[in-house]
Amino acid sequence: MKALNAKVASLLVSVSIAFLVAGCGGGTSGGGGGTSGGDMTAEPQQGGTLTVSLGEEVLSVNPLQAYSAEDVNVVSQMFETLFKENYEGKVVPWLLESYKPSKNDTVWTLQLKKGVDFSTGKPMTSADVKWSLERGREVETVAGVVAGWEKVEAPSPSTIVITTEQPSPEMREILCAWSFSVLPANWGGESEKQFDEHPIGTGPFEFASRKKGESLTLKKNPNYWVPQRPYLDEVVYRTVQNPESRTAQIRGGQLDMAYDPPFPELESLEQSPELAVEAPYLGDGWLMILNTENPLFENKKAREAVNIALDRESMVELALHGHGEPMNAYLLPWIPGYDKSLEAAEHNPEKAKELLAEAVKEGVKPTFTISSMSEDPFWTQASQIAQANLEEAGFTVTIKKSDLSSLLGGLENREFDATTIYNTALSPYPAELFSFYNATGGFFTGVDTKATEKLMSEAQSETDTAKRNAMWGQMQQIINEEQALILVAYSPYVWVRQSDVTGSFVGRTGILWLGETGFTG
Repeated sequence: MKALNAKVASLLVSVSIAFLVAGCGGGTSGGGGGTSGGDMTAEPQQGGTLTVSLGEEVLSVNPLQAYSAEDVNVVSQMFETLFKENYEGKVVPWLLESYKPSKNDTVWTLQLKKGVDFSTGKPMTSADVKWSLERGREVETVAGVVAGWEKVEAPSPSTIVITTEQPSPEMREILCAWSFSVLPANWGGESEKQFDEHPIGTGPFEFASRKKGESLTLKKNPNYWVPQRPYLDEVVYRTVQNPESRTAQIRGGQLDMAYDPPFPELESLEQSPELAVEAPYLGDGWLMILNTENPLFENKKAREAVNIALDRESMVELALHGHGEPMNAYLLPWIPGYDKSLEAAEHNPEKAKELLAEAVKEGVKPTFTISSMSEDPFWTQASQIAQANLEEAGFTVTIKKSDLSSLLGGLENREFDATTIYNTALSPYPAELFSFYNATGGFFTGVDTKATEKLMSEAQSETDTAKRNAMWGQMQQIINEEQALILVAYSPYVWVRQSDVTGSFVGRTGILWLGETGFTG
């Protein structure tokens, strides 16, 4: 399996997994704020350059190494998957003409779509798909999802057969994952390092250039298999880490689209006739990770004290400006299997004091450091609220600001006391998220994951939807009871665009699909 690296941790910075119309993501409601401004039904015109800021720099353009929302946003424009979610939120064939599962869902026969070429003009064949699926199986964070795969075969140039040891009723959802994007076999005859410098996919755009720390540019794929698409000539992704700077640039017209503006500015952005705001789903989960290898957080009373010391309602009101709600479960509200019956931890400072006092009597020292991102639309303010809450309970807390790379390196190496982060679910499939949780030692907390691993294995082969969802619910309950991954708040994905941008699609995962995007003129 591919070794877990620092960027893997950013799956939680964004998981976090990406699929809209180029993977999985559109569709059903998740309790967000909706859309304001701009005519999304207007016919786009051919041509033009779309300038976008995702915030952080794009770290990888290789689907097998792309884990952050920034990475996956870009990867999803260059690479495609066998299935995708359409605008109605239904999983449908994309690079397939048809598919047929066996009666017990253990053999899946896939017929590839005809006329699909890579950006080089070379036709896509079953040899490419087989090689891509086998490489995707090596990605450590999805290993749990494909553990039951027995073999992948290519009996003809247009046919793929996947055989599993146990029923795999959610194979369609699994094959939405960007980790299973179709790449040319053997990296197109190059090394993986060479491929990373000029990636080759079947998507509407292809790699053009990048300026490290500044921008990454994609250009129209002249061999794209969908007629008359894409509309745009280029897409330029600019690195603008500061949320206030991104907002100023989209107000000033330097950006056509921007992600994650400061929540206090949403109302004024919505009122601007030149701009449109899209915030359709509660797609971000704001978390605090406690390192149980630290003697303080090995003590469960200390962990519970942290959990109930936090005033989530105040964080939602002040840091999110009311655009969100306290987080009650590991899964996000729009994901199948989300357990709405679980309750968010209640703010109880008096009990937190009592629990911490008991933990101190047991020998722990109530002093720790919270590592937090320097530029963050939620934790910049929420970490200060958390610090005040925790000190009221008797902890001594220091806030350490870090850039994304340092933060993720600390998580991977377990060199942290507590870390604040956010989790964007880039997949509509619960097993993707629980596979990540298990592969990273309980989301980097260090807790024992044997129980969640067992339940996950059972859930994946369960063909009864209600029974499967009940197992996902049990896993969420286990995570809540561990009180090592502290669930803080949900908030919506927020995208801002100029009103003359039409056809952009933001699905449930918050990832843009730009294959239909253009300017109204």
